[in-house]
Amino acid sequence: MNIYKYLNIKVLAFLSAIILWFFVVGVENYVFVFPQSLEIKVLNLTPGLIVAQKLPTVKVNYKLLEKNLNTPNISDFDLSINTLGLSEGNYQLPVYYSIKNPKINIVSIEPETVTIELVKLASKEVEIKSKVQGKPMLGFEVQKVSLRQNNVKITGLQSNIDKINSLNIDINLEGQEKNDFSKIINLKIPENINLKTEDITFEPNTVQVDVKINKIEEKNNNQNTNDDNVIPDNNNKKTVMVDVVAEDKIKSAVREFVPNNILLTIEGNEEDLKQINGQSFKLKIHEKDIINGFYEIKLSDIISLLDLKIKMLEVSPSKIAVKF
Repeated sequence: MNIYKYLNIKVLAFLSAIILWFFVVGVENYVFVFPQSLEIKVLNLTPGLIVAQKLPTVKVNYKLLEKNLNTPNISDFDLSINTLGLSEGNYQLPVYYSIKNPKINIVSIEPETVTIELVKLASKEVEIKSKVQGKPMLGFEVQKVSLRQNNVKITGLQSNIDKINSLNIDINLEGQEKNDFSKIINLKIPENINLKTEDITFEPNTVQVDVKINKIEEKNNNQNTNDDNVIPDNNNKKTVMVDVVAEDKIKSAVREFVPNNILLTIEGNEEDLKQINGQSFKLKIHEKDIINGFYEIKLSDIISLLDLKIKMLEVSPSKIAVKF
């Protein structure tokens, strides 16, 4: 038997097999770099302390344990540091990692450790100032604006809270207001201050504003009083605080509503209004109406528990967040 017969073909087949083997092994052991840098969570932070600096982001190198797997998502990774039992001071801590997808293996992360400084939280009280934007209905004027509280406690790094000396809230009028009303306004960091939402906490994080609107008195007795834009106000108004509840099928899944109650302005005769309080109504949230974590309030979803002749006029705020 001539082993050299067709030698060139045999050599070519052998080399092809080697190349194919290297290709298969290379694909199976290829290390991918996740295209986005990932943030580190801080676990078990001692109450009253905060991390003084922004933590670095982490680069993750990983392998696919099966072929044809999709690229993982940010939510698949969990990166954290554990500050359990730590007091004020500087520390170098390891970054712990895990992945929710069992078909992906994390090879390495960069950096593997981070240096942090833990400092005490600072707080102070600042004044809340209100400003009316726009005007009420023609023939009416804003007589008074009052806040249920004039100060708010802000908490954060000392360098951050030093940037805030007061909070300004806008009360926007749309030209249709002719009655007194109240609304709840969320407090937030002023736009001209370069801070993130999580850098400062407010206590409380909302303020209730009460606006008193009066009809403008006629100065000229001969003036035409048949202005179609001036609507006589003969009924009484009342504002009540209404609890927000979830429909039964999602009640156990909902963690909280923000805010968890709303202000409802109603209209009716004096005797009926005397019988009404916040427990006379419920706002029921339906799963189908929750869009991107928010629910746009509709008056039709507010349930009256009393059989009285009243009219629901408006609610504040107009939107609430639903957290699962």
